[in-house]
Amino acid sequence: MNKHEKSPDTANDTDIATHKIHVTFFKNEYASTLTTKELTLPELQNIILAASGPTKEALPWLKGAQFGKIKTDQDCLRHDANVIYFYFLELDYDKEKMAFDEAVAIFREMNVRCLIYTSPSHTDAAPRWRVLLPVSCKLPLEMRAKLCARVNGRFGGIFALESFTLSQSYYYGMALDNPAPNHRAEVIDGRMIDLCDELFKFEKDGWPQSKAADNNFTNFADENQQY
Repeated sequence: MNKHEKSPDTANDTDIATHKIHVTFFKNEYASTLTTKELTLPELQNIILAASGPTKEALPWLKGAQFGKIKTDQDCLRHDANVIYFYFLELDYDKEKMAFDEAVAIFREMNVRCLIYTSPSHTDAAPRWRVLLPVSCKLPLEMRAKLCARVNGRFGGIFALESFTLSQSYYYGMALDNPAPNHRAEVIDGRMIDLCDELFKFEKDGWPQSKAADNNFTNFADENQQY
């Protein structure tokens, strides 16, 4: 299903069809090479909807960040020390309880600009989805985790731990071995997530539990975790 929804506050004056965002693509989990594109959210939506592969593992990955040229010992570009800037948050939901349409309705009510899409293993009976939330400008890298905590807190802590990892990237597209796929991607217009000041009150409750116990919070996943 391909739908571009506008919140009332942005319906008459929006740049969503022209505002380009830097997106990095990896061919596979090993991330020894990368490509980048400057895309609008509707353009990225179309790419996600058009992608397919025989299995989840055969699908490409995306990330809303700019990476440098530093590789790990495993020849991987996808690691935290190689992130230069971030351009959108990626929050991953895998608890298989909140329906895709319910999530769309909540983000629309929040009046936040985003792209929400189903993950390759999603089915209507066991919903799994991801949301991409652009920021309005280049921000310090440490702001990414804070913004993730605000959204996570707003949703009652439902998002996966790995969403907080700076370099964490994600599969996109439809896995053809999914027995009951319902491959969807929806764009919702609204405010950039860093401009939603009312979400600040949710930040303290949105950190993973280990954040509260460890003031040296940094990473939650390494570059080879698969999502």
